[in-house]
Amino acid sequence: MPQGAHVWTLDWLTLHPDGDYRDASGVQWILTKEQGFWSSPATNASLSPRLARHGAYRSPGWKKQRTISLTGRAYADDYAVLRQAESNVLGLLSDPMKPATLTCYSEIGALCCEVYLDDEILCTPLDVISEPGIEFSVQVVAPDPAKYAVEQQVMSSGLPRDAGDGLDFSQIIAGDTNQGLFFGWGADDDGLTFGTSNASGFMLLTNRGTAPTTPVYTLYGPLTNPTLTAGTASMRYNAVLAAGEYVVIDPAAPSVLLGGTAGRRQLLSPAQFGAFAVPPASPTGEPGVLSVGLTHTGAVTDSGYVTAVVRSAWF
Repeated sequence: MPQGAHVWTLDWLTLHPDGDYRDASGVQWILTKEQGFWSSPATNASLSPRLARHGAYRSPGWKKQRTISLTGRAYADDYAVLRQAESNVLGLLSDPMKPATLTCYSEIGALCCEVYLDDEILCTPLDVISEPGIEFSVQVVAPDPAKYAVEQQVMSSGLPRDAGDGLDFSQIIAGDTNQGLFFGWGADDDGLTFGTSNASGFMLLTNRGTAPTTPVYTLYGPLTNPTLTAGTASMRYNAVLAAGEYVVIDPAAPSVLLGGTAGRRQLLSPAQFGAFAVPPASPTGEPGVLSVGLTHTGAVTDSGYVTAVVRSAWF
């Protein structure tokens, strides 16, 4: 594969820079031009003139949708196979309600976004002597402008707990008159015993991309009025989760779903959704980090916990 050449996938379609790669029908698919995936979307900022003074007022500029155009070619020895390939291309993204995943396997990893068809699909026969071919052009749009890593990061944390374990320097062992640690009389199982480790109640989420990314949090019972904290911000679910119950909190939507289906947005207060996104990495490559803690008003011995699912994101 030439350096800098990428493999692309869109739904069932694989575009490969290797001239020897063909699909199961014997069709060679190659990408000749891409626009929009490796660019940054525009912003929706607006300017209003200032009264009786120079300049203008600018509104916050959030990223707009990402528009991507792909131009490629398909080659096949058989005209019937080529015609079927052309028909397949024209049927891409035909479901207006269901997005497809566009993935680029690049030098920094596989990045993807969810896209819908944004314009007509064009197919044109190629005047070639060696092998029949077509040129096609597809324009798609990603309502979410971020590009995400394919792999997910899944973290979890239980409630903070201090088991009271540790080294006991006050215990007196008969027959030991020296000061210091006592390691036993030579039995194989003697040594230092620290007991059960304590739980901090925090989990550390990371983001190696250049755009902030928002995890999806799931609280699992038993928990009483569980609260998630990130710095000085918090999200509190004002209800009891019994053992076996769970609630899914998606700050990006935002949504709060008991059992993943029943809306419970009214039970989340405070709900500082914006503070629970993982910040982007620094220009020097240091990953962005977010520490999220779990507490509740019930017993400290309860076994409830929280999970977070997140992917690194790029603009």
